[in-house]
Amino acid sequence: HASRPDLRAFLRCRVVVVDEAGQAVEPEVVAAVEAAQMAEKLVLCGDPEQLPPTVFSRRAAGRGLARSLMQRLLRNYEQGERAVRYQLLRSQHRMCPALRRFPSAMFYAGRLHDSNAVLAREPPAWAQPSLFCWRARPIT
Repeated sequence: HASRPDLRAFLRCRVVVVDEAGQAVEPEVVAAVEAAQMAEKLVLCGDPEQLPPTVFSRRAAGRGLARSLMQRLLRNYEQGERAVRYQLLRSQHRMCPALRRFPSAMFYAGRLHDSNAVLAREPPAWAQPSLFCWRARPIT
């Protein structure tokens, strides 16, 4: 815990990074936020359009714990609050283009694109032409 004096010296760093912050409930991020008070930056990485925080209690969810700190900050950002800086990474490096099209259209307003590495990738041997995962190639 960041408030422990014996850990304060250990937590002296310029940047605190919370990975998968889109899936973390706010209390899980509190220690990182506290540690970031000693740092220059707090960086929340993740995708709030993917998996939400896992909260089993309906009571806790009803009181706001089913929303991550990242989701709350982004909602505030969209409403004009500019206390945070938001950066959408638009180039994806994993999915085949056909799979990327759906989340890009559904969740990212068409802003998600394929990296050059994805576009240059050879389809795996198991890929069926009907899946349209990669560019169609003439059969020779």
